[in-house]
Amino acid sequence: MAGQAIQLDHITQDDVIARCVIYPIHFVDDGVFSKNALMRFENITKVSKPDYAISVVPRSLLATEDEVHQYGCRTASRKNVRMFQKWGIDGTIQNRSFYCGYYEIEVSTVLDISQDEYSVQVVLSPENSEPSHSEIQFIANTNKTQTQLRDARGDLLIKLNSKLRGPQRHICSTDKSHADLVARLELPSLPANQNVVL
Repeated sequence: MAGQAIQLDHITQDDVIARCVIYPIHFVDDGVFSKNALMRFENITKVSKPDYAISVVPRSLLATEDEVHQYGCRTASRKNVRMFQKWGIDGTIQNRSFYCGYYEIEVSTVLDISQDEYSVQVVLSPENSEPSHSEIQFIANTNKTQTQLRDARGDLLIKLNSKLRGPQRHICSTDKSHADLVARLELPSLPANQNVVL
């Protein structure tokens, strides 16, 4: 039920996960959306053959579009606060992050791309007072070489990108004064055979 906290101790393969799009980190320099930037692997273990993760949210916890959008708006807002706290950079448009919407993918589809080099799992990983924050985690097989692991990550990225669907667009209430800019940021309809920057 919307507005009521749902308790969940794990994510099932029947779930759907959403990946929020944030400008500018998911765009290339000229403002063109990049699927590879959206699905960039983040090193989570800081060792020679690390594990990686991508932040997502399960739709079983954020069941409505609005709940996902509010999560995305909070994420962009935290980035702006951290930027100011770290660098003293003001909130001018050149320095701001904007939430633009989200794409979805089925958990079962994500789990199916596991391979010898990386096992793939989707787990709850609450952070920043967000109990719904989760991760697609890629657990390295440390018996593989660095080259094998690097090549496997490229293959995993291609497979993930090919299965995304969306977007569900949104302009946060805090960004209404910049609505024209956010609206001009193009998010391609996926899946589709389109020329999208990888």
